[in-house]
Amino acid sequence: LIPPFDNFDENIIYINNNPKYDMSGLFPTIAHEGYPGHLYQCVYFRSQDHHPIRNVFGCVGYDEGWATYAEMYSYKIAGIDSNLASILQDNLIATHCIYSRTDIGIHYEGWNYDDAKSYLSQFVSEPACKEIYETLLEEPAIYLPYCVGYLEINELKEAAQSTLNKSFNLREFHQFLLDLGPADFKTIDSRFQTWLKQQ
Repeated sequence: LIPPFDNFDENIIYINNNPKYDMSGLFPTIAHEGYPGHLYQCVYFRSQDHHPIRNVFGCVGYDEGWATYAEMYSYKIAGIDSNLASILQDNLIATHCIYSRTDIGIHYEGWNYDDAKSYLSQFVSEPACKEIYETLLEEPAIYLPYCVGYLEINELKEAAQSTLNKSFNLREFHQFLLDLGPADFKTIDSRFQTWLKQQ
């Protein structure tokens, strides 16, 4: 649940324990929505000394990018086999990329259902093609912030690792992103270049 604006440090996550729900996906969902995803991201940023106007600005690419990055990272600490963790990470980002590409096809290139099905049928069954197509028609660009946001953050991390080599510190990179808070990636990249020089 999104906390009240003036009481951001009281957060609640409800988990539906109804047996009809598959709880196997709960760990990455909590990582995305809770800690270290959105909940941590928002509480951390609001606890910093930023101008209050920043609390009303949202940058969905940054927000969902961070939460997807956190979700991807969670597989490494889930206590599962490292090969399985890699497969789950790869599957997650591949799925986001497939859906995002389909979204661009529909809403930018004018794909109809047959066009979308022709692309999607390489990856999923026909009933799934229809479901994905209808979801993207109802909610244009729903997957793009997750996919592009994650890819942007991952590119920044790879650039930092490449530039800093043995001096790269993952915790400091995460702190840089969280201290900066919601922003467009052009602004983030500009601040990132300054941060790299300081490192």
